[in-house]
Amino acid sequence: GLQFVLTAWIQSMGTAIENQRMYDASKELRELREKYNRDALTGIGNRREAERVMGEYQKRLITTGKLFCIVSLDMDGLKIINDKYGHLEGDEALCVVAKILDEAVGTKGTAARIGGDEYLLCLDVDTDAKVREIIANVRQKIADFNATGQKPWDLDVSVGYAFCRKGSTVMFTMQQADKN
Repeated sequence: GLQFVLTAWIQSMGTAIENQRMYDASKELRELREKYNRDALTGIGNRREAERVMGEYQKRLITTGKLFCIVSLDMDGLKIINDKYGHLEGDEALCVVAKILDEAVGTKGTAARIGGDEYLLCLDVDTDAKVREIIANVRQKIADFNATGQKPWDLDVSVGYAFCRKGSTVMFTMQQADKN
């Protein structure tokens, strides 16, 4: 009887250990996937994340016809900040812009840094008014930051946007947003 109890106990311990090992591996994979889609400096989405989100929106556009918006933003004056105050300050400026964009987008889409001083907002909105409201929010948050005077430099961004419509590609819409 005791041998049977011990064997059953050892088997259940083995199963518990294997389940824990699988849970840990799965958690590590989730964390890796999260890092893979994040910009290392700013913590917001990166180009891969923006492409993933736009792909989801594109599929929905094809099936339901619901438009989405791509906003292209370039941070102005990064080179001047880097040259005058150093790259650590430039990095901080990039992070402040990223935080502002992430807050302004909220639950209406995704903010991503797609390279250097370039950002992209993938917005799950389908009217000019909603897009303009988010852009106005970004501009207000930048003005509020600049007004604090906590840094010797000011932030500014150039902004353009375009709606992705049925029959259009994400790439074409990104180019339109960049031109605008």
